[in-house]
Amino acid sequence: MGFDWLSNENIVLVNPRFPVRDREKLNEMLEKEKDLHAHVCLATSGSSQGIGGFPKWVLLTKKGILHSASAVNHHLEASSDDRWIHALPDFHVGGLAIWARSWLSQSLVSLYAEKWNPHTFCQFVEAEKGTLTSLVPTQIFDLVSCALHSPKCLRAIVVGGGKLHEKLYGKARELGWNLLPSYGLTECASQVATAPLKSLTEFSYPSLTILPHVKVGINEDKITLASPSLLTAYILQTAHGIQRIDPKVDGIFQTEDNGRISQGGLTPLGRATDFIKISGESVDFSRLEAFLENAKLACGLKEDIVLIAWPDARLGHAVHLVAESSISSTDDLISHFNKNVMPYERIREVHYVSQIPRSSLGKLQQQELKNILFK
Repeated sequence: MGFDWLSNENIVLVNPRFPVRDREKLNEMLEKEKDLHAHVCLATSGSSQGIGGFPKWVLLTKKGILHSASAVNHHLEASSDDRWIHALPDFHVGGLAIWARSWLSQSLVSLYAEKWNPHTFCQFVEAEKGTLTSLVPTQIFDLVSCALHSPKCLRAIVVGGGKLHEKLYGKARELGWNLLPSYGLTECASQVATAPLKSLTEFSYPSLTILPHVKVGINEDKITLASPSLLTAYILQTAHGIQRIDPKVDGIFQTEDNGRISQGGLTPLGRATDFIKISGESVDFSRLEAFLENAKLACGLKEDIVLIAWPDARLGHAVHLVAESSISSTDDLISHFNKNVMPYERIREVHYVSQIPRSSLGKLQQQELKNILFK
């Protein structure tokens, strides 16, 4: 990506599918912010939205992005001998970060520009002799479900953008994929904690090492961050219009993620919003999603299938399955899933849709799916 990391120019990175009218609103707002220089503006990859569906935009300084990139390069022992395989959108922080790391290390980048396909991705890595890449858990699932072995040239794969479940990690490692699970967020310009390279000498799920440019704390079970890579502010659509809001307090940003720190390592524990009540029982929905992923792998299903917490007058919530209408049967999947969960966690109903809405990073777009199901 060709822009000057050292200039005072502000850059806006936008998904091409973002409505033109909202893009114009964003640009108008930024033009009024005369004190903003050398910033990159991009949307968060999560589901948080402002009023009216306007995304939550993050303002990062170019200097802060480079701080993060420098720490990650050191962690990965990256050098000019490396070649990054770029398979993420530039308008998400994971894709942007690759360009920053390569610029600092003077390494090459090979852009995998076609629509994601696990088979052609492997061919591309081999042809380009890639050594490093960043992927999201959805892409790892696709590689594993196709039983694809990793090209031997690829020495490390940072996995971010969502929880990488342990069973999927183990199956991928068996296929030779050198995965380094990570925890990060747009608000901190990418990674906060990442598994070390030495973890690749073993096959057990690794702990995440806190990177040196971030100071991590825990406040009321939630992860807090202090770092030169933290955002300057959000841009949000509020009841008073589009506004610039700094969420930091005394330079500290409190995330929505629960976590635990021990021996220099960080263990993310999911969000409080991941927990739902079913028949009076507190249920970790992310745990159920891990069981579903395991069931899909066991049944050899590649179709898109997700769980949703369905409002239920009697139980509070019930677990329902949503599958794309192209799937022939979900019976084996449901049987496998239900055998591994508590009785109140079992799938009670199946809904079929033509396509499950996902972001460009493969994240489920919860609100869009609800709009489809509850219309």
